[in-house]
Amino acid sequence: MVSWNFRQSSSEQRLSRLGAIFAVSGTMRATDFEVRHQTLLHQLLVLAAFLTYLIDRDNIVWRFIKGEAGDIRLLERAIFAISTVLFGMAAYLCTKSWVQKQASSARQRKYYGNFLYAVGLGSLAPLAGFLILVAGEAIRLLRLSLHNDSSAPQEQMAWREAIRIEAVKCGLFFTMVVFTVMLNDRVAEILAGASVLVWIMLGGPRLGRDRA
Repeated sequence: MVSWNFRQSSSEQRLSRLGAIFAVSGTMRATDFEVRHQTLLHQLLVLAAFLTYLIDRDNIVWRFIKGEAGDIRLLERAIFAISTVLFGMAAYLCTKSWVQKQASSARQRKYYGNFLYAVGLGSLAPLAGFLILVAGEAIRLLRLSLHNDSSAPQEQMAWREAIRIEAVKCGLFFTMVVFTVMLNDRVAEILAGASVLVWIMLGGPRLGRDRA
């Protein structure tokens, strides 16, 4: 009798823990607004991150290496080379997600790519901006991954169209390659602005919104 009560109590505790996990997952799921306005929410996080330049003029990389001894330029290039790799991986994963057949795998690939993109982009912002962007995107993407999407799976598209949607990531990857070599802020700003302009002209925001 005691053994039966113990097993019953243990089962009830496990069910209780599972119920708590599902309850937390339910509260963490993205709302329909978050699903429909993914690009807008991402852009707001980016804006908030880079507005921190108003209170801190040093990006996170320069903040931690400016007092170091030795060849600071070489160290700076090495760190930004890592950021460049993150941009490249993000551009590939996000672009690949649009041409992938299996919807669930495509969404996971896109979420991984967007997080890597947030880390790479955050490396160009001050420390506070880095934390805002990376933490904000991590929470946003986690909520999206838990969302129970009952809509039809996304339509598979050609690479050309997928590149149009992710043109800004591809452009920023090229920008980071040039910046890592030259370490010239003005050139990087011009190339980054051009990347955003090309993305808009190619209809990337509209295509991404329609196919999300």
